[in-house]
Amino acid sequence: PLTKYQGAVIQVLYRAHLNRTPYMQTQEIFHQINENLSDDGNSNCPEGDKISDIFKSNREASAALIKRKGQSHYCLNLY
Repeated sequence: PLTKYQGAVIQVLYRAHLNRTPYMQTQEIFHQINENLSDDGNSNCPEGDKISDIFKSNREASAALIKRKGQSHYCLNLY
C-alpha cells in the first residue's frame, strides 16, 4: 500500500494528467500536496524534499506509477 504522501503525489499527477499537463516539477507537486493535505496550505511534506524521498520505502511503486523526465519533472506512467 501507498503512504499518505505517496498517494498524494499520485493524486496530484493524476489531476495534472486530466488537465493535460504532461509533466510537473517537484516544487509544484509539493505545493499542491501541501494545499491538499493542510487546512492552511502551509504544511511541509515530512517525508523529504524530493519525490524519491517520498517513495524510498516503496521504490517498486514509484517505478511502476511515475515517469521521470530530467531531474525534477514527473508524470504518471500511463504509456
